[in-house]
Amino acid sequence: KASQRTPKLRDAWAEYVEESGNRYNDPARQSSGFILGYIIHYGSDFVASDFFAPLASRLEVDGVMAVLRHIIKVGQKNDQGWKEAWQNFCDERNNGFRDPYRTDIKEVLLFLQSVASEYQDQHWYTTALG
Repeated sequence: KASQRTPKLRDAWAEYVEESGNRYNDPARQSSGFILGYIIHYGSDFVASDFFAPLASRLEVDGVMAVLRHIIKVGQKNDQGWKEAWQNFCDERNNGFRDPYRTDIKEVLLFLQSVASEYQDQHWYTTALG
């Protein structure tokens, strides 16, 4: 809801809702999977926004961050291409450190945003989103 007060993110939300064929603009009427998909799709914009910092601790408490990190683990177990993409990402951006639960959430979101379109139709991916 806070992102709707920021014009850039409000427009991104409206676009995401429209592209998905969903008719509800109200985030409260969306599934957690839908909202996670939005956060992944617009990850770098979301993380760079002014309202992310105060939300980060709340999102940790609400388990959203754990779900995002869990998606990486599920991908590593279910898809060799995903596993290699995560390893390459970590080698380039995270000094080879590969534990998503101990990786900064900004990096997790950047990775997910970079691969989401390639894997969004995979059963394991949609199941992990919830």
